[in-house]
Amino acid sequence: LHDALPISGDVSTDPAGNLVISDNDNNRVRVVPVASGTFYGQAMTADDIYTVAGGGHNRLSNGIPATSADLYGMGQVTTDPAGDLLIAEGSIGRVRIVPAASGTFYGQAMTKGDIYTVAGRSGVPWFNSGVPATSAVLDRDVAQMDPSGDLFLESYLEEQVWMVPASTGTFYGRSMTAGHVYVVAGNDTLGFSGDGGPAIKAELFAPGPVTVDGAGNLIIPDSANNRIRVVAASTGTFYGQAMTAGDIYSIASGLEDPGQVAVDAHANIVFVTPDNCTVQVLAVRTGTFYGQSMTAGGIYTVGGNGLQGYSGDGGPAVSAELSIPTGLAVDSHGNLVIADLQNDAVRVIAVRT
Repeated sequence: LHDALPISGDVSTDPAGNLVISDNDNNRVRVVPVASGTFYGQAMTADDIYTVAGGGHNRLSNGIPATSADLYGMGQVTTDPAGDLLIAEGSIGRVRIVPAASGTFYGQAMTKGDIYTVAGRSGVPWFNSGVPATSAVLDRDVAQMDPSGDLFLESYLEEQVWMVPASTGTFYGRSMTAGHVYVVAGNDTLGFSGDGGPAIKAELFAPGPVTVDGAGNLIIPDSANNRIRVVAASTGTFYGQAMTAGDIYSIASGLEDPGQVAVDAHANIVFVTPDNCTVQVLAVRTGTFYGQSMTAGGIYTVGGNGLQGYSGDGGPAVSAELSIPTGLAVDSHGNLVIADLQNDAVRVIAVRT
């Protein structure tokens, strides 16, 4: 792995515990297997690195082997519990999927290991809510997938979060059709407003990569507003607040440009701060996490010392130097996996020895 370390914009882990890396300068998705075996149709040896998508010459075709595709302007990568691989190509406004099994997904017949466009097309960023996702024009390299296979997309120009549901139903207070795209937060106006009311009427400012918690609530790093906000999936009490389905609430403020968020094994919210070069935790309950005593509602640094650089491997994470951490994932053991962008490194904060 260390002989072929990629420039990594994002990291994720798949259901088998393998490390999945967006090698964005090489326009490839690469995998470091946690154990020897067959993954993504390839025989792999533990701790070696393999290309599972990209590296080919065909940019636009659907239904070709993923390794024959020419990916471009890659951003985030993620997988769902079935092992389907989601790839965002922000420079051309497209989201693609490599299914782990053959079947029909997002209204398309798909073959295992081939690559397909599920959202986006070329053109000026704009779309009508409720249209098929493949008719929408996207403008950012950010996309996530929740455990149900629903897609979430953040729009930089419209200051919105969009959703493509995997199945037809009601989500975040809205009736939705599978494979279509809907606004779930943001009113196309840059700013800050709307807490306690419908999320689609709220103002956001540079929403970052989102995640979904165990109750299905949508967690949004409202980056330039220096806060983390939640769109409630159902009516109830979450994060110490009474919430109504489809409404938006701030659960942390006064942060320093929070970036990608994740929910850890204890239901705490973990996020990176690229400008401060740290990894931080919003404690959801009181306890000891990452070797620190934490109080519910408090913010704690668990990685990075606030100085930009590279140091600290093998020592306490809070003493290490990071350089623009961007990607963040929680692996199957609860370890935090970080894309340390300007160090061209993937680093881990271990939860136990």
